[in-house]
Amino acid sequence: MPYGCSSRPTKRSPNFHSERQEKMIRYQQLVKAAEKVEQKLTAEATALQEIQAKSEYKALELLRKREQARIKELEVRAERERVEKEFERRRKAEERKRKEAKAQAKWRKIGICPAGFQWIKQSSGYRRSARAHWVDDAQLGL
Repeated sequence: MPYGCSSRPTKRSPNFHSERQEKMIRYQQLVKAAEKVEQKLTAEATALQEIQAKSEYKALELLRKREQARIKELEVRAERERVEKEFERRRKAEERKRKEAKAQAKWRKIGICPAGFQWIKQSSGYRRSARAHWVDDAQLGL
């Protein structure tokens, strides 16, 4: 016969039922304690998930704000470049006007061409309207 098995009936101790009840009570207490621990862990996990969700939201919000700042910086830079180009364009136009005024002043001193025709501004000097005479900008000191 296997160990612990006998053909004779086992004698139960007089406290068998009370011991069994105590074991059942301890088991129930352990189950309740495990349920409490499980509830606590579930609550902690939920709290951690909420914290993680908030952290992710804050991180996404920071990324969105950073991107907005980058776009704003690009817009400001583009506007500054546009203003600088416009300023340079106006400066060059003023310089051309100044040079033309200087040339016109020289032409007033010199007068009309020897044949009596008007002078017309070209890319690198002046030509006579009848196309026979030419004066470089360098000859005028421009």
